[in-house]
Amino acid sequence: MNEELIFQIEESFEIAFQTIFSNAGCANSYRSREPFDLGATPWVESKFLPGSVNEKYRHHIDATTPLVYAGWFGSILTVTVTTHRINNGTQHKVLLGKIRLACQRHKIIESWPATVAGQTHRIADIREQGSVNTTDDENELDKTEITFHVVHNISETAWT
Repeated sequence: MNEELIFQIEESFEIAFQTIFSNAGCANSYRSREPFDLGATPWVESKFLPGSVNEKYRHHIDATTPLVYAGWFGSILTVTVTTHRINNGTQHKVLLGKIRLACQRHKIIESWPATVAGQTHRIADIREQGSVNTTDDENELDKTEITFHVVHNISETAWT
């Protein structure tokens, strides 16, 4: 495995959650920095930021390489649900429910291994940390941003 690809955490996690949310029924699921049509509501946008390196989780690649820090604590997944108040406002609560269900630990254990990030990374824990609601009255948009705390590590098989 290309070690550089293993450490492209933001990209692989956002693609993985995009897949998970699409499979959960969120049709317009995007990842941060990905271009999309702002007029096509409803949409779900995912952003992943790795947290602090967990000093207790290290991996020994080989006899000549020092131990590699391979776990993170306090990573943040932010998921923003946007709906148009008039055209599809009733979908807002439905999408929030789908996102929250898809991010339950028992659901992640089922869905994560089949994703692109699931080939190299494991999620040890995921928990909702809260949400913030905002509105764009000029464009009739309602937004809810849900934040999840994620603990994860590079899988032992990723290095081979």
